[in-house]
Amino acid sequence: MILRILNRIKKKVQSGPKGYNIPNKEIDLILTRIGRKIKKTVTKKAPTTLENIQWYHEYNKSPKLIFVDPQKIKYFCKRDKLPAIKLGEIKVLSGDWDKNNPLFEESLFYISWKQYLKTGNWHETLYYKNVLKELNNWQNRNLRYKTKAEFHQYLNQLEEVYYDMKQEGYKIINNKNQIYVNIAADGSLLLHDGKHRLTFAKFLGIKKIPVGVSFIHKKQTQIITSNDKEIIQKVLTMMQYTKKSNASYKAKEFESGYHSIKLKNAYFRGQRENNVRLQNVSYNFKDKVVLDLGCNVGGMLHIIANEIKCGIGVDYNPKCINAANLIKEYNQTKNLQFYTFNFDEEDISLVKNFILDKKVDICFLLSICVWIKKWKELIRFAVTIADTLLFEANGTPRQQEEQVKFLNIIYESVNLIDNNSIDDPVHKRKLYFCKKYETNY
Repeated sequence: MILRILNRIKKKVQSGPKGYNIPNKEIDLILTRIGRKIKKTVTKKAPTTLENIQWYHEYNKSPKLIFVDPQKIKYFCKRDKLPAIKLGEIKVLSGDWDKNNPLFEESLFYISWKQYLKTGNWHETLYYKNVLKELNNWQNRNLRYKTKAEFHQYLNQLEEVYYDMKQEGYKIINNKNQIYVNIAADGSLLLHDGKHRLTFAKFLGIKKIPVGVSFIHKKQTQIITSNDKEIIQKVLTMMQYTKKSNASYKAKEFESGYHSIKLKNAYFRGQRENNVRLQNVSYNFKDKVVLDLGCNVGGMLHIIANEIKCGIGVDYNPKCINAANLIKEYNQTKNLQFYTFNFDEEDISLVKNFILDKKVDICFLLSICVWIKKWKELIRFAVTIADTLLFEANGTPRQQEEQVKFLNIIYESVNLIDNNSIDDPVHKRKLYFCKKYETNY
């Protein structure tokens, strides 16, 4: 309805007196902005759930969304290999349908959109020329548009979607225009539906998008046994038990609590996406010893366990440490240790006894200082134990300013990495990378 009104306005402007000499592209951009102001649609927050999962259909039968990096969707899935399915349904399918599929970035629309962004002219693109040929072929009139004018209107709609996404980010509106993927036998993602929105997300460099799942290869469902499912449920129960804490970071609305966690190949979304938190950190964790002060269930250590030499997590909450050890046990991670310790009530220097004969390369002190009375003493301890600190400020703007001011007294360099929590932008936390003075402590 809104689009029809805007198109009428456009025609009026185009057919007006010569004094209205405004290029069509500028008219479209103006009308797009007007449309955003008057459009009254309900934008739903994408639900949080398993990502790139095995036994997805068995564990949670209601179709939800998974969060993926659009760059990881590298192939189309040929639809002629697949049976009919309604979008929103999930089916398990054996066979070789996930093999020998075409590269997405070699598709006609992707190449044409790249060309259009460079020239601003649809008419020279392969996509445009191909559609015109199909429109002229009366035996091939199965397109969503029947005339050249309708096709031009459709292109205007695509441009509107792109500029909306560019200015407002990737949004789901009334569960329409959703991207759907299929999960191959090796766990890789193949595009099932939504080539336009995936193209736009790739070109805009969007880090995470919600997608629905249509088909899962049967081999994916056979990897996890019924015994595994029972064990995972036990681990999840203990993770959910941590949410009964009185702490304000208990994250009750998320199935795994504060930290997203991977249990073998099953991914459970928490309030904080640990891999996203680290994506702008230019630090080589290979064979490093990491001490996480205030580790919660150890999510930041679990995510890098395959890279580091050793990880030690310390937290005051025994519920979190119990969950951290269960995750470690199920994933068979042998290079992580977790300990309970109250930073306010005990001598902080005792923490060094958890490290035994290892030298710590980097400390994590992430979003906990607002909860600790002795936070300055904890920072002083961190600088004595490692040359490097990854620090996330939290609390009110004034509290965060005080924390960073103290960091600048203790450390030689304090460099801002992220001005906001990129994995949890509702909360304005800043991330810093700190290096200490060369003098001995």
